[in-house]
Amino acid sequence: SAISYDAVFGTIGGFQAVFSDMLGNQMYYVLLSNSASEKSQLLESFNVGITYINKSHRINYGIGAFHLYDEHFDDYEGYYSERQSGVQGLISYPISKFSRVETSMFLRHSFKKRPLFQDERHAILSTNYASIIHDNSLWDISGPLDGIRANATVGLTTDFYSGEFFNRLAFVDLRHYLRIRKYSAFATRAFGFVSAGDEPQRIY
Repeated sequence: SAISYDAVFGTIGGFQAVFSDMLGNQMYYVLLSNSASEKSQLLESFNVGITYINKSHRINYGIGAFHLYDEHFDDYEGYYSERQSGVQGLISYPISKFSRVETSMFLRHSFKKRPLFQDERHAILSTNYASIIHDNSLWDISGPLDGIRANATVGLTTDFYSGEFFNRLAFVDLRHYLRIRKYSAFATRAFGFVSAGDEPQRIY
């Protein structure tokens, strides 16, 4: 649970929780928060999400639903707000003890307002990701101390209104941990990211 304050966007508060059985085979992830700056915005500013994950079989799967609203500022679009609501599906299949393939699908309605450009955008978006992951890292309470973590992901978002590709992305994330002593390690990371389309994803 957390409560925070930002000089521009004001206060925000909420909590995340995970519920599972004793073995962790079935898990529920719950998100609840609110970013309202005035009483009149209280109901429309709720962020709610719930995801169910089943790990009882070799193929792990999950389903979920969400409603998210937030206000943003970046150097490209200035100030804008976006409301998203939709559903998601997740599948993970282990190739070996340390490698797996994953795919996820998000179907959502997105409403975006940009006061600086005096425009609004409605879209029904379908996003699909596919990943191959290798992870043999050894963890301590402070994080990974030894091993390798690698993730290669491609994603495609389609706009149902226009039938066109809304966004494309690909990234590779490589991390190597070299253990120096019992509780310390030297970590290196290489990260490559590319995104294109009507609204490319940006990283900072």
